[in-house]
Formats: sequence, C-alpha cells, structure tokens
Amino acid sequence: MASRVATASRSKWIDWKAWALFGAHLKPYGGAIAIYIALCVVASLLALATPVLVRHALNGAVPAGDVTMLFLIGAAILGLRVAFIAVNFVSRTLAVSVVQAAVKSYRLMIFRRLLDFERSVHNKSDPSTVQSRIIHDTERADNMAMAMAGQILPAIPTGLLVAGFVLYLDWRLSIIVAALAPLLLVANQYAGRRVKATFQRFQHEFDRFCSATIFFVRHVDLVRMQGADTFELARQEDVAEDLADSQRARFFAQLLHTQTQSLITATAVVVVIVGGGWTVIAHQRSLGDLIAFLAALQVLQGAAVGLLGAVPTLLNGNESLSRMYELVGRASERSYSGTEHVQLRNRIALRDVSFAYDSRPVLNAISFEIPTHGVTAIIGPNGAGKSTLLNIVLGMERPTSGRVDCDGHPYEAIDMTDLRRQIGIVPQNPVLFSGS
Repeated sequence: MASRVATASRSKWIDWKAWALFGAHLKPYGGAIAIYIALCVVASLLALATPVLVRHALNGAVPAGDVTMLFLIGAAILGLRVAFIAVNFVSRTLAVSVVQAAVKSYRLMIFRRLLDFERSVHNKSDPSTVQSRIIHDTERADNMAMAMAGQILPAIPTGLLVAGFVLYLDWRLSIIVAALAPLLLVANQYAGRRVKATFQRFQHEFDRFCSATIFFVRHVDLVRMQGADTFELARQEDVAEDLADSQRARFFAQLLHTQTQSLITATAVVVVIVGGGWTVIAHQRSLGDLIAFLAALQVLQGAAVGLLGAVPTLLNGNESLSRMYELVGRASERSYSGTEHVQLRNRIALRDVSFAYDSRPVLNAISFEIPTHGVTAIIGPNGAGKSTLLNIVLGMERPTSGRVDCDGHPYEAIDMTDLRRQIGIVPQNPVLFSGS
C-alpha cells in the first residue's frame, strides 16, 4: 500500500508521525507516567547509595576499627537493596499496566481505521500482509514500549546520578573512561544501521511467508487437484529459506551489536582497575575510593547495558510503527465521517454518480433510486460496476462526483455505521460469524 509513502517514511531513523500516532494512546496515562518517572529517580538514588556506603565503610569504619559502624553500614546496604527491589517492583508493575493499556488502545484504533477506509483501499492491499502487520508489528511495538519503560527510562536517571558521583570521586579517571564514549557511539551507530537493515529484510520476508502460508491453506485442494504438489512445495521451500536467511542475518546483527557494547564497557572496567590501582599504589587515592568507584561503575555499566541493549528492540519497534502508519495513518483515504442518525424510511437515491478506480472509470453519471418497499435489479456483465454500485450505496466507497442521499440527507452528514445497520445484505461469499 502506498509504496511512495512507505519509501519516504522508512528511510528515516525515527518516523515521528508514526511515533505521534502511537504516543497519542499514552496521553491519557500522563499522571501514571509521571509517577513512574519519579519512582525511577527514587530507584536510582537507592542504587547510588550502595557505592556511597561502601566508600564510607572502607574509608571510615574499617581504618577506625569501628565494628558497630561496619555492621550498621552492612545492614543499611541490605535494607536499601530491599527498598530498591520494592520500588522497582511497584514501578515495573505500573509500567506494564500503562503500556498494555496503551497498546490495547492502539490495536483497537487500527481496527477502527480499517473499518473507516473505503473499499478501494482494501482492494489494493494483500489481506495476508495486513494480517501479518496487525499481529506481528503491534507485538513488536509492544516489546519496544516495554523496553523503553523497563530499560531506557530507568537507565537515564541512574546514569546521570552515578556519572556525577564517579566524577566527584575521581574526575581524572572519569575523563579517561568518558573518552571511550565516542567509540561506543560510533560502534552503536554502525551496528544500529545493520540491525535496522536486517530487520527491514526480515519483515519483508515474513510478510511473504504469511502470504504464501495463507495461499497454501486456502488452496490446498486446488494444488492437489492440479497435481502441483511438487511445484507448490518448491515455492514454499524458497520462501521458507529466504525467511531463514533473513532471520540469521538479523540474529548476527543483533549479536554484533550487543557483543561490541560488552567489549567496550569491559575495556572501561580494565582502564579503571589499572589506572585506579596505580593511583592507590602511588598513595594518591585510597583503596576505599577505588572500590567505591568500581562499585559505582558497575551500576553505571548496568544502566548503559540496559540502555544500549534496548536499541535493537527500539529500532525494530520504530520499523513496525512505520509500517503500521503506512497502513492506517492516512486520513485522506477514509470514507464518510458524518454523525447524523437517519431513519431509512423511503429511499436511497444516487444523483449523477461517477466513480473511477485510480484513473480507470467504472461508473459515469449514474442516477436512480432504491425504494424501501420495492425491488430494484442491477444487471450487467462482469466488470460493469455492479459491486461498485453496491459499495457506494452502503457508503463503503465515495463517488468521484455526484452525490448519494438517504431520504434527502446527504451521505456526508450521516453516520454510515448506523445506516448500514438498517440495511440487510447477502454477500457473494457469505460468512457465518461465531455464535450466529
């Protein structure tokens, strides 16, 4: 659908329109999100307290031989850890509730918009591709939102607070560690491009696999009748192999990303041990300060790993939001949006109605009335526009010119869902809904 729009939107690192469409479903939970951010800050302060107390124990209680103080510090560290776990539990529970409510609202919005689209929009779409996007892309958007809530947001205040503490402990050593940051950013950007590219390929191949699977299930009898078993199995094998290749490429791109980050953070730890150890040997720094620095760096490393580890999920989610925006984000292709409730009593009338699919004309200046207590037959060869007329009468297509009225009320003003409830129809391919 709309390949031009797709190419434009998916060439960006972040599709802001797609994010705005998703973010609108988080707006009702602004208060809960503010509470969650506050809890993240509290958890960050509790995490920072451990290296602070370790420094106090090694620089104060141990040299002074104060066993009581040492036990009190140990109890405080344990108590703060319990408090951290409790705050973390409450905040994550709140995050899950907000994210799942927003994702549920987002999914329902997709179905509502698909119901609003004109029939011609659905005619241009592959149903299996649409199904794949709704199911799998909304799941990836869900995973992305959970990664943002569970990894990215908690890592930001933790990183800022702990970075300030290590800078206070030893600004020289902090600058040396910070010098590795550009390397981390470059590696992250390079690996991020690979993750994005391989995920786009995976999404394309997964859509192909869904289409091929649905075709096989729907037409398995036809395949057997035509003796096309070998041909169809070979086609399915090609599709499955392409999907497997794209999944392997995606896996290795994500593995490269995570392992590169791990190597760089390990390098930072080695720099601290060597550089900090040298300052302790030279009596320029106490052992307590070095151990506190390492403890703080471990907390900082955990925040960085959580933040950077969420990048692949974030990129995958961005691609999925982009694809969903391509599917439902275009307001110009919606059908009628009136709100007037009209009781169908006498007739539906078409006045000089013309219609074209893209540039191909189907109907030209058609005028007739359909009385409620009469019989109207529309006769014509295949492709003459009979189904199109039916879709126009039902408000599922808008004529390119002319107008349609219900008892004198223009369709533009009418709530079409309410009107369609008053019209009985037997389609060419009837479907019995569950429970009917």
